[in-house]
Amino acid sequence: MRRVGACGAAALLLLACSSPGRAPPTSGSSFAVAFHAPSLDGVDPAFLPDLERVQGLIASRSYTAARAALDRVLAREPGGPTLEVARSLERIIDLDPTLLPALQALERAVDAGADREAAAILARLMLRRPRGRLLEIAQAYRRILDGRALVSSLRLRLECRPEIVAKPSPDAPPGARFTRLFLVAESAIEAQVDIEPGPATLLVTRSIVDRRGVEQDAVETRTFAKLRRLHVERGKPTETPLALFFLASSPGALAVRLRFEIDLRSGTAQIPAPGPGGKARELPAMRLRAAAAEETALEASLASMPAAAPEDLAALISGASPVELRGALAIAVRIAPGERARALDLLAPLVDTAPESAVQAFVPALRWIALTSEPGGDAQAWRAWLGARSDRKAGERPRLLLPPARADKVPRRVVPCVLERSRSESWRPWTPRSGCSPSCGKKAALWTRRSKSPSTASSVGSWTRRATSWSCGSRQRV
Repeated sequence: MRRVGACGAAALLLLACSSPGRAPPTSGSSFAVAFHAPSLDGVDPAFLPDLERVQGLIASRSYTAARAALDRVLAREPGGPTLEVARSLERIIDLDPTLLPALQALERAVDAGADREAAAILARLMLRRPRGRLLEIAQAYRRILDGRALVSSLRLRLECRPEIVAKPSPDAPPGARFTRLFLVAESAIEAQVDIEPGPATLLVTRSIVDRRGVEQDAVETRTFAKLRRLHVERGKPTETPLALFFLASSPGALAVRLRFEIDLRSGTAQIPAPGPGGKARELPAMRLRAAAAEETALEASLASMPAAAPEDLAALISGASPVELRGALAIAVRIAPGERARALDLLAPLVDTAPESAVQAFVPALRWIALTSEPGGDAQAWRAWLGARSDRKAGERPRLLLPPARADKVPRRVVPCVLERSRSESWRPWTPRSGCSPSCGKKAALWTRRSKSPSTASSVGSWTRRATSWSCGSRQRV
């Protein structure tokens, strides 16, 4: 569902301002706007010249002047039919069609997530003093942008904490470890924030991998109709408990992992008024994201070993000895969650050059630290997946392959130029003549024009040279 309020109101505004029987205009197209001016029959003769002037200003699309003139009429407190006509003209002025392109640009920027661009468009729009329905739309967009700025200053995460249970669940096996899951929130702004997260869905993924590298995943969901309100202050994290889980190693399993993720719906956030005695401001809290958490149970032989480093896994695949599947997996399950991304970064170039057998033995370890089974069990598929990941991390812009520099070609200084282009003409820089002297601090505008009539006296072949330069403040025509 699209945003309710601002975006829908903008669409209604387009329909209200367009001509009857016509579809809303597309972006960038010109369109006519038809207003039905109210009749001036029966108005007070003392107000008739002013109302006629307002109608004339509206017809000439001078909406700012029309608004000022109408404000002077309303300040005189008209009544009866005169007041009805003035209110009708006020509604027409409020639907100023000259503001529609700005509203369309604002809607596109908000939909695209370009909040800085949207804030700049909204600031320019408010300088034109919108009123009525347009002001309501602008204020709705302001709430959306302020809510996004507030959400970006919040840090939400899931956190697992061990807990001793006096009466464990009968479903828990002997030796099970209990852990309670919390939602923790922190704020980076000075003001205190009250967050209503709204409904949420908790996703629990249980992964079991055995000594042969076979991994089994099971997903469980738990729905929360409404989470508890979070009162967040800067430097004082707040938390709310979500659920209690137990974790135990299975027979024949090398490692068992519980991974917790939470999907937060749109909620609300309240910030206090800037001044004493003011009313707290309520903002939409959309796109709330919380960092995931996990708990792992290892078999007894691995649980007594220290945590592994990504370099240990990289050294295993780059070594001279053959790679064993269980050895690679024993290192992978002991790598901390925060180090997995670095491990993938180290393995990407090594997997690309490693033997096929070594990469195939590394597939279960890669699947464990990458948290995905998308490439399957094929070594070539994992090579391609790691290469695509490296490309995404480097950026979407392709690397430019430039020719090598030649020692016999010395680059010459290029004079700054301004190029113009039209449908019938093509432009390119022209070498400056001796009369140009850009060293005086003035920029030279130099160009050549592809002539349609090369027979002119100033043409050289099919090219006509025209240059305008400024030298020491004097303008010359060459």
